[in-house]
Amino acid sequence: MGLFEIPALLDPAQPGVSLVRAVIAAAISLVIGFAVSFLTFKDEEPSQTKGEESDSEKCKKEVIASPLTGKIKPLSEIEDGAFSNETLGKGVAVTPAEGKVTAPFNGTVMMLFPTKHAIGLMSDQGCEVIIHIGMDTVRLDGKHFDAHVKEGDKVKKGDLLITFDKDAIEKEGYSLDTPVIVTNTNDYMDIITMMEGGSTVRRGDDLIAIL
Repeated sequence: MGLFEIPALLDPAQPGVSLVRAVIAAAISLVIGFAVSFLTFKDEEPSQTKGEESDSEKCKKEVIASPLTGKIKPLSEIEDGAFSNETLGKGVAVTPAEGKVTAPFNGTVMMLFPTKHAIGLMSDQGCEVIIHIGMDTVRLDGKHFDAHVKEGDKVKKGDLLITFDKDAIEKEGYSLDTPVIVTNTNDYMDIITMMEGGSTVRRGDDLIAIL
């Protein structure tokens, strides 16, 4: 199970709780799948040892660009424990200065919530990311949000994904702190935030390094 299957597990009566449970279940299944693939993998090139294959994989690096313009905020400062405790994975939050979310890499839209407040993507290299716009904004039921992509769409870094009315959402009393989370964190050696908390970031700037 991956990001694409999470919406089917959501309970409309408890969207926050079911989101956490669904993503945790997806993460567990991904880890199990990775382990099975690793154990059953056969190297077809006799000149390359299994040890060399492993070292090569570990050296791979991907950089996730910021999908928003705004201020950097560490996950530890986010109100929701699912994010601040890194239950859903490692990452960082951005407090947006404008109502635009763009693709952080070349990849595929794997999940778009009906309420349009959150979107899940997978990069061409296999990195899975959820961008969750605001805290408890699922309660707006899509009001003030517009999606410019759909599930299954291929996107390029910088493509417009979602727009939202920042002022209207804030007037309704919602925080717009937006976590950018690597949900398959356990597939990597480390997830590194490339900017300090409180610093200004622009859409397209390097935000997270995947090692």
